[in-house]
Amino acid sequence: MTDGRSDQGRDHPVTAVLALAAAATVAGMTGYRAITGWRSSGREG
Repeated sequence: MTDGRSDQGRDHPVTAVLALAAAATVAGMTGYRAITGWRSSGREG
């Protein structure tokens, strides 16, 4: 059975969020939008 609720408001582990932010920063991303875009695209730069 699938969960019909949206992903909005979902809790994520702090370590995972910090690791993604650190990786995006190392890849040259700055700012929330750039980091979110980098994470969503799955590509570097």
